[in-house]
Amino acid sequence: RDLLPHAPASEAAADFDHGYAQQLGLALINDPLRWPRGGEYLRMAARGIPALGPAMFVQIAKAHDRAGDPEGAWHNYRMVKVAGHAAGPKNLSPEDYHTYYAVVKLLAEEAANNGNLEQAIEDYLLYREYERSGKETYRALAGLYEQQKDVWAALHATEQGLVYDPRDKD
Repeated sequence: RDLLPHAPASEAAADFDHGYAQQLGLALINDPLRWPRGGEYLRMAARGIPALGPAMFVQIAKAHDRAGDPEGAWHNYRMVKVAGHAAGPKNLSPEDYHTYYAVVKLLAEEAANNGNLEQAIEDYLLYREYERSGKETYRALAGLYEQQKDVWAALHATEQGLVYDPRDKD
């Protein structure tokens, strides 16, 4: 039985110094031997500082990548999406805002390349909210919907893409 008090999963611990955990994590995340502990500190910090969560998960993902752990990297890139959505993209710093959407696009492309059409569509629909997404996002959505045999959704995505460039023959 757990005798230690702890915060519910949806809340951060009230009397925990998340900023200090972030500093510890940043100090360790690039260390070839101690990076896993740095990642744990950054995860704790992300829970209490939601607006910085996406950036922290990017750092954790890159550490996994450097360590030759692609599964861990992709998991943490997915956590960037979760953390950014929870914090609200508009509440992120300008740099983190653009990074968040770059990761969402990366996840959409990866899902599409792996044949996970539903996840790719979900991620592209999220990426579509980014003001820099453009017609290529709608082209990708149209192709994914076409693969799913959803003609009406493909047509709608094509129509939305034509708003960006009505002369585009593709």
